[in-house]
Amino acid sequence: MTIRSKPRKNTADYIPFLLLLAALPLFLAACGNSSGGASSANTVTVNNYAYPTDITRSNDGTKLFVANNVLGSISVYDADSLSQIAEIKVGCGPRHIVVNDDDTRLIVGHDNNSNCKTSPLYVDDGGDGVGYTYLSYIDLTTYTLLKEIKLQSMSVPGSFSAQSMESVRGMFWDTTNDRLYVTSLVKSDLAVLDTDLIESATATQVTFATNTYGEIPWYYKTNLKAPIALAVNDARTYAYLPQSETSANGLSILDLTAKAHTAGSPRSLQYYYATKNSDGTLSRNIGTCYDPSYIQLTSGGGEAIISCYDKSSRAENDVIIVTDVSDPAAAATAALTLGYVPVIGCVKPSVIHLTDDEEHLLALCAGSGMLITLEWDNFKSAIATNVAQTYVHGLAFKVGSQPSDMTVIGDYAYVTDLMENKIYKINYKISFNAYAILSYAIDPFKEAF
Repeated sequence: MTIRSKPRKNTADYIPFLLLLAALPLFLAACGNSSGGASSANTVTVNNYAYPTDITRSNDGTKLFVANNVLGSISVYDADSLSQIAEIKVGCGPRHIVVNDDDTRLIVGHDNNSNCKTSPLYVDDGGDGVGYTYLSYIDLTTYTLLKEIKLQSMSVPGSFSAQSMESVRGMFWDTTNDRLYVTSLVKSDLAVLDTDLIESATATQVTFATNTYGEIPWYYKTNLKAPIALAVNDARTYAYLPQSETSANGLSILDLTAKAHTAGSPRSLQYYYATKNSDGTLSRNIGTCYDPSYIQLTSGGGEAIISCYDKSSRAENDVIIVTDVSDPAAAATAALTLGYVPVIGCVKPSVIHLTDDEEHLLALCAGSGMLITLEWDNFKSAIATNVAQTYVHGLAFKVGSQPSDMTVIGDYAYVTDLMENKIYKINYKISFNAYAILSYAIDPFKEAF
């Protein structure tokens, strides 16, 4: 395991962590497992050419759905045994998956691919076969592909001409109000679609090319570049889209009730940290959340947890921040970040997950092939403290060479790996299965407010 630290810390600050890490293989060997814990996790190979980019769970917790980006299919697995139940062909570049509340329908967002004829439902009208971005609509009671939804040339009410989405990244399905929120990697905007109209459409290819649906679809310009994540509050009144390019790191907050085509200026994602001066006084410094790649709201929607890593390899900026979004109107224009904690050993934190009981924060570390679990209350106290040293406690698990996504059911985390084409099933609460036990100091005189 490669331990990466922020340059403001000294090696001596990590001695407790290093001692635990060094002693762990001896402990595991004495227990009959010298593999560092990786073999103790249940695994299954999806397909040697699958390239699984996304995994999500059924709401009843019995099934897993995996998007195989290269294979062009959705795999369905039993969450307990990891045995495959079904495989559904959906065509080019499936990227993201969402499921409705009663586990009867699944929607797949695709990458844009101009070299293929999209889904198995593609109708060749005599053209050149150039692909387009679309969604797949699947019946989970029969595991069949019902229809596709074209995201090209959508006629949008109001001031916009026809709009097109390219390369779907974030999706959120509000099944109560029959709304699907979709973000575009290329167009950098947010579309709102009516899923009731999709369900009732008789054609296998659904298009929003004509303005016959009143105020749907709606289309927001986010003033951001490449939003690759999306969160919506419980009241379904605000959408939160973090920026994913280093040129303008920020968070766009959209008022979903205002029906305003253009969002306000994105808020800055910055955090404070302290350094101790030679005279013993503290100086406040400002760091930037580079390339925010994932967002989750806490219960009630008052705080947003955002993972940050820097694609230009400034490793000192690989952090997880918690930012106050309790007042969305203020958050749209002001930097309200509470603080941050650097996660030792977690290179390029991508997917994060706060468990339903809000006891554990899980972080998937794409750059170091690790799953990190932290005690949430302890994590938050480390962020809030500014008068005493606080220790952050947790566990680290090995999860392949390039983990891509994660979902959680009960005490188990399920992780997909792009290069190994595997699903890892890990009990994130059992230290015996862990690669390392984490315990490291957050000292306000050297590190964080």
